[in-house]
Amino acid sequence: MITNKRLLVKSGVAKEEVWFTDLCRIKDSIVKTGLSDKILGTGKIYPITPEYPYAPKMHAYTEGGMYRLKKVYNIVEDREGEEEEVSEIELFRKSQTHPHLKGLKEPYALHELLEGAIFKKKQTS
Repeated sequence: MITNKRLLVKSGVAKEEVWFTDLCRIKDSIVKTGLSDKILGTGKIYPITPEYPYAPKMHAYTEGGMYRLKKVYNIVEDREGEEEEVSEIELFRKSQTHPHLKGLKEPYALHELLEGAIFKKKQTS
């Protein structure tokens, strides 16, 4: 749910788990569509916040293995010329627990709506 102040994500079988954040805390949002999403015409939206600063990535087996360190840019915290080193398995685990909106019809239209709400909130703050 998107309100004029917050984004709320309910999850779990009975929707008992609730995660929310103020719109002004969302720095970016990312749309992910997998193969099944493309077939069904759905997708997922991941809000990027200080608690979840990394863009979710799909796991891929690489020659170096998933425990190798890989530089990943933290898109929330502004650090002059610094990048954090995160292993691929850590990044994969973070993306699995990241609150997100899934099974969305027309995810790109909803992404534009969320981006507009974030931009509007930042202008009024």
